[in-house]
Amino acid sequence: MVVLYDENEEIIGDVKYNDVLDFLNASNYQNGGVGRHLGFGQLEDGRFYLIYGTQWEFEQDRAKIVPARTIVIEAIKSESLSEIKDYPELMQIYEGEFDKTKPEKSKVFSIRIKLTETEAETNEKIEQLIQKVKDYRNLK
Repeated sequence: MVVLYDENEEIIGDVKYNDVLDFLNASNYQNGGVGRHLGFGQLEDGRFYLIYGTQWEFEQDRAKIVPARTIVIEAIKSESLSEIKDYPELMQIYEGEFDKTKPEKSKVFSIRIKLTETEAETNEKIEQLIQKVKDYRNLK
């Protein structure tokens, strides 16, 4: 078990150790340097915490309450996005702020022009279409 600290560095409990945000660096799994490891979890009250693991003598593993966004950033840095997929709140943050693979929503505008229309009528329709596009862009 790992001692859990709140935002004010006060002990609030203990949590189970994990290092799910480690990545393979040459021949070692680590995150933060040789002998350093990183994991995360979520408390029953919904708060998230990071686990800072160490293999160094005279240092202790510790866990600290952090904002959900911090978990997402650490998962991105360690290329461990698969570890957050079961946490809807984390995925919402990732998809909303960081996922640039999804195309931006767009809208298609069109007009119909009859061959019997005058040039002025056609130009008026084109101006109306341009105004619709401008209005749509201003809503975004």
